[in-house]
Amino acid sequence: MAAHIASGAALPQSLCGETEPAPVMAAARPGHYPQGAIVGVAFGQILHATLHQFSSCGHALRMTPWRMVLSEGKREMPSGAGLITEPYDPALRVIACSGAPRCREAHADTRTLAAALAPRIAADTRLHVSGCGKGCAHSGAAAVTLIATHAGFDLVRDGSIRDEPVLRGLNGADIVSDPSILIGGN
Repeated sequence: MAAHIASGAALPQSLCGETEPAPVMAAARPGHYPQGAIVGVAFGQILHATLHQFSSCGHALRMTPWRMVLSEGKREMPSGAGLITEPYDPALRVIACSGAPRCREAHADTRTLAAALAPRIAADTRLHVSGCGKGCAHSGAAAVTLIATHAGFDLVRDGSIRDEPVLRGLNGADIVSDPSILIGGN
């Protein structure tokens, strides 16, 4: 939407709020910017208590397309449960859907597995953990995609949930104890 607006498109009046959109910026990392402080949000979901604490700091908050929040004008980094303040935090390389028990379609707790794997994957690797074959959190390709099924996790390398798995029926605990499974040969 930001690129569309930047190309000259105007929002319909019914969608215009009282605040002008922030200037379009390249993909951000947590840190300080001229507009304020940006923090990441683990797996794109913020706890109510953290949002309440964050929003009561007196600065306007803006959601970004990168699962991050800009606190306008803030000069110090906010803190709170689930906020990512380090620019190269491993959690920024991982995409995970809500997973079980938060989604009735999910076959596994994706967030627990994703959090356990994040520090164990290479810095240049993008990991997607999907609770089912729908891929709600990420429809595109990732270096590693894990898809929960009734029989365990299916593994796709350099593809998406729509691609053929190279391994099937993996146990989440086994993947955590031996993350080389994610990048190893068939």
